[in-house]
Amino acid sequence: MLCSPAVVSVTVRALMKTCSADGCGVFGSGGLIIYEISEGQDNYEIYELIPVLLLGVIGGLLGSSFIAINAKLTVWRKENVSKLGARAKIAEALLVSILTSAVSFLLPLIFSCQQCPTPEGVDCPRQQHLHSGNFVAFNCEGSNQYSDLATLFFNTQDDAIRNLFSSKTKREYTVSSLVVFVSAFYFLAIITYGISCPTGLFVPSILCGAAYGRLWVIWNGDLVVTTKVHAAADEACALQLSVGDGTGVKPIYEVQMQNKGLPFLAPSADTLLQHITAKECCGRPPVTFQRVEKVQRVLEVLSSCSHNGFPVINQTGEGRSGRSIMGMVLRQHLLKLLSTKRCFQASPFVTEVSSKVAASYTTADFCKPISASGLSPADIQLDEDQLGMYMDLGPYANPSYYVVQEDMSLSKVYTLFRTLALRHVCVIPRAHDVVGIISRKDLLPETIDAQFSQNRGQYTPDGTLSTPEDALPLRSTVASPAPVLRTGGLGTSGIGAAMSGGAEVAQAGTGDREVALTVEGVVGRRTHRQP
Repeated sequence: MLCSPAVVSVTVRALMKTCSADGCGVFGSGGLIIYEISEGQDNYEIYELIPVLLLGVIGGLLGSSFIAINAKLTVWRKENVSKLGARAKIAEALLVSILTSAVSFLLPLIFSCQQCPTPEGVDCPRQQHLHSGNFVAFNCEGSNQYSDLATLFFNTQDDAIRNLFSSKTKREYTVSSLVVFVSAFYFLAIITYGISCPTGLFVPSILCGAAYGRLWVIWNGDLVVTTKVHAAADEACALQLSVGDGTGVKPIYEVQMQNKGLPFLAPSADTLLQHITAKECCGRPPVTFQRVEKVQRVLEVLSSCSHNGFPVINQTGEGRSGRSIMGMVLRQHLLKLLSTKRCFQASPFVTEVSSKVAASYTTADFCKPISASGLSPADIQLDEDQLGMYMDLGPYANPSYYVVQEDMSLSKVYTLFRTLALRHVCVIPRAHDVVGIISRKDLLPETIDAQFSQNRGQYTPDGTLSTPEDALPLRSTVASPAPVLRTGGLGTSGIGAAMSGGAEVAQAGTGDREVALTVEGVVGRRTHRQP
């Protein structure tokens, strides 16, 4: 895809040049619309594309090698350094820092200094009190000399990149210095990225690529950075990406997430998923909680599994027909409830006290600090009397949970996880009825205002307002909280909301123009985690 413009441009220009002498009708003389500026532009021949091809191929192979070697080094760190604790990680960071400093100082000592350029007005060598600029004098005997390798190592990376890209420094760096710098910096970047320090990757990659590109310019005898070089560089960048993708090596951030065990999903699903249904893939039987659950069972479930979300079932009758899904309750929310113990009750039934206790919690109570690891079941200390009490999970369940039907293709489930950044969905049987249809136009602001301009609150499935005494204008000129159409859960993520006696199916994020709302029970749960 990225090489297509370059291939088309070269092909069209080659045909135009061939037809310019013999004549090929209107081709090249008005038959094509070509946006270009002919003045001040440097043309290039076909044979000049060979160095561009080499530049792109070698650059792509170097990038893939960087990722492959760094990935193996990351695995080695995980198996050896991480097991030794924080002191080993600090020692590794110190060792890499010492090695970087030694390389930066010793290499300029080995290479001899260069004579300053002859043009007047050039500040060469750089004054000692300055910390940026060109022509750094390091271990030079003469007053008119500088070290080109020290100019790269002893400058900030921003200044080094600016100097390498500048056309005014065309004779500042020698080939030997650039080769040594690219090799040393490439090696240091491989071993540095991944240590227990906030090391960057973008700027070092630009610096290494800038030195590599300056080498290509010098080897081709074109020391002036012109539009010809810019055009060739664009084609080389596209070719590098294509070569890197062709090696089969994944991007470095995907490799790092895979090595850390993060459940990263690739942009496209495997074709095999088209022949697998959600029911065949989901975890069964699902781990669920009743609305009023015993404290001891909640703690046992959290200790025996690592699931992040649990469906909350409300048993209003006998058999499966008397069950309905109230919503999903998160693991961290349950641990928070167990640690505070405020929601414990002696009665195994729903009471008014449970709703009042739920109102005492705030959103901040269920937010995990970034620097903290969060609660774990081992942190919960309960006595026998507390373990025998009950918890009403209804006020804490998120009614806006995502659901897929059991016969949905797993490739579409994959797309839902990828596009909506889901962590888990409930798999339900095929629905027996349709509540209604939602199209895109139903979600437009003018449609919402026209339909719900008078009231807002908790609407029942038949469309009536359940609490008309609390009705407020949906939009007003005074500052007010954001309007909501559902209440009753701590979380508000999701399109579908649990309705009385059932749950809605939310099949969004896949480009569907309409979504059907259905009612049914739960079969299982599909989670987004590493096997």
